[in-house]
Amino acid sequence: MSAVPEHMSLKVTVPTAILVSVSAIKVVAEGPEGFLGILPRHLDIAMALTPGLFIYVTAEGDERFLGIDEGVLVKRGAEVRVAVLDAFE
Repeated sequence: MSAVPEHMSLKVTVPTAILVSVSAIKVVAEGPEGFLGILPRHLDIAMALTPGLFIYVTAEGDERFLGIDEGVLVKRGAEVRVAVLDAFE
């Protein structure tokens, strides 16, 4: 039986750079159907992202916000990868 992850490895990239590379305990992203909250035990998922707000909580408990352009999010195991056209903190 595998151990349950307590954190997720979050990486947010734009075409020219890695903007965020942290350990996170929660991610909230907006897609065409609305907002989705992702925790470490969440099922694997791939989703399109719409321009708007992207929220994550670091392993230390700090809540962070990004304004993002359209893109994609993929959660696989304890890894969350986000690729967007543009973003700012």
